[in-house]
Amino acid sequence: MTVTRRELAKGTMWATPVILATAAAPAMAASPCAAYRPNQPLPPSAFTVTYLNVENETLGGLASKQLKLVFGFKISAEAKACGVTSGNIYSSNPVELSRVSMTNGKSYNLSNGQRIPANGTVGTVDTSCQSGLNGTEACGTSFVSAYNVGGSSGTSGDSVNRVSLFREVDVSGFPPTRIFLNATIDYANGWPHRGGNFSVTSAALM
Repeated sequence: MTVTRRELAKGTMWATPVILATAAAPAMAASPCAAYRPNQPLPPSAFTVTYLNVENETLGGLASKQLKLVFGFKISAEAKACGVTSGNIYSSNPVELSRVSMTNGKSYNLSNGQRIPANGTVGTVDTSCQSGLNGTEACGTSFVSAYNVGGSSGTSGDSVNRVSLFREVDVSGFPPTRIFLNATIDYANGWPHRGGNFSVTSAALM
């Protein structure tokens, strides 16, 4: 049986869409919403830091240094676009993995961070959190117990210039998510030392 050029061309036209559909499949699988399933922890991209400030540092050597930190965060636009639009937020620090870097060029662990919970509601600006700064939905403060800089040595002239604050965040409908709220601290312009260059990652900044 002989196949004409017209028949061959027709077969090629029908085959082409199948090839294109196959090529498009990986792009669909890479959708950010694939990570937003009720049986999976939320990805770090679900959270946005709205502020992270050093409210106070004790005087004295670093071995006895204490930090009073305040922080706020909210659900990201990506998370809301993927269906995370309601539910209670609770954050705690069940393990002491938070870190700070100092102007002496060294990094140190922080202790007592587990005593700083944060509570809020997704989609609701919490006006008790820095007056709802940047749409903050949940916040925490160390007024209960300040962080201690552990295992450090030096002089009181060494100040914090970066914070990597470990949190375990629980949004109703999803398992707890372990994240780090990171900020670079401007320590030179009085109190509080306000943070900037915010990021949320699954691994520590330092």
